[in-house]
Amino acid sequence: MKQTILVSGLALALVLPQTASANNHSSDAIGAMMGAIIGSALSQGLQAAPQQNFTGSSAPSRSYAPSRSPAEIAEVREMQEALNYFNFPAGRPDGVIGRGTRSAIAQYQSFIGYPATGELLAHERMFLVTSFNRAAGEPPARIQQALANPIGLRSLLREYSQPEEPAVVDAGKNATQPTVVSSTVIVATANSPEIEELQDEVDDLADQVALLQAVVDHQRNSVASVDPEGAEARIEAVMALMETYSARLEEVETFSNEQYSTPIRPQNQNLGATARRLSEIFPKVPFYIAGTEEIGEMWVEPEVTDQGYLVFGFNFIDPMAEYDQIRETISFTANEVEIVSASLTKVDEWTDVAQENGVRRNFERLVNCIPDGACENLQEGVSSSAVVFQIYEDGSTAAKIQRNRGLFVSSYNFSVESGLMLSAYLDYMREVGMREFTTGTMTEDDLDSLFE
Repeated sequence: MKQTILVSGLALALVLPQTASANNHSSDAIGAMMGAIIGSALSQGLQAAPQQNFTGSSAPSRSYAPSRSPAEIAEVREMQEALNYFNFPAGRPDGVIGRGTRSAIAQYQSFIGYPATGELLAHERMFLVTSFNRAAGEPPARIQQALANPIGLRSLLREYSQPEEPAVVDAGKNATQPTVVSSTVIVATANSPEIEELQDEVDDLADQVALLQAVVDHQRNSVASVDPEGAEARIEAVMALMETYSARLEEVETFSNEQYSTPIRPQNQNLGATARRLSEIFPKVPFYIAGTEEIGEMWVEPEVTDQGYLVFGFNFIDPMAEYDQIRETISFTANEVEIVSASLTKVDEWTDVAQENGVRRNFERLVNCIPDGACENLQEGVSSSAVVFQIYEDGSTAAKIQRNRGLFVSSYNFSVESGLMLSAYLDYMREVGMREFTTGTMTEDDLDSLFE
């Protein structure tokens, strides 16, 4: 059994490599450490297609999303200023959500009592910014009093989080009744932007929880009988993430019920979608570039090539890029996806071995190469992909997906938990993608045979 710190958070909380040991603390200490943990993490066969055409191929980058608007950049800057003000160091307010900002967000969330994920929900951001604006209007004596508190200006956040009675409004006037959000009055109606933003978040979270449950069900019903130990490890990783998403969903629903007259409930829980749409719903899997401060996310996109072959594109995303957010796409066949999934689970098994034997030295071992045998001696004109098991000097372990283009190598590292989550994700998307592809390529005779 691995001794590890399992951060029950969103994807970016999973970017830390598997650690060799963990200590138990009181619930208060755990809450305080959660932000620091994330901050540390952020600081550190169907058809046989011709192999040379697309197998493990690297596709040109494509634009993943439009550049951010000035308003979006200004919103992030304001959030960074608020974090810095309350002594959650986000660095220079530059409008970019990098490692420092995500670490600060996680510390803020932990202090308030939210899941320390490094990503703000609408009402978490709302409370932070409105508290910042409220503090700016406090008299100097009040600010001096807060600075004298052992926790400094954070004491204002604690004070503002205590609900107050809303101001009395003259019943004879036809005015919208104000809603008190943690002592900060916000006028909101059923069709207000605040309500619409919360509704969108509830719908997204509900979709993700439902899809994570579908992934767990697939492991239990289709994989466990073939690979019981691997399925158990993958289920554990996905369930940890699902618990966090469920907690956030409940958090938003509770917040809306308490603060707004219009309850917010999921409205679009329907997984009867295409394989591509399902791939977009699944939480992005975090990766990091070893030896740098670069982090990113990846998602897997099933698609059919112009030659009519089903492939799965591993899209490695740089979320901070303003223009071309997909830094690289590596395409695998359905059979190769199965190999990658099994390799990521093997990394988890080898992590057990490393920790049981107390291995604490830099070490790498190839798990699998695609195509087989092409990764040992790299040469110009030959491309390949690999899954690699890594051990670091502190005993932590990680999985690495490596793309070899001739002598040029690009690598994307995953924590062991992220690797297991990705493995379960690949198993599910492979089945969904193959089923959709098979249905789409059926002849009339094939269809007739279904309805005998």
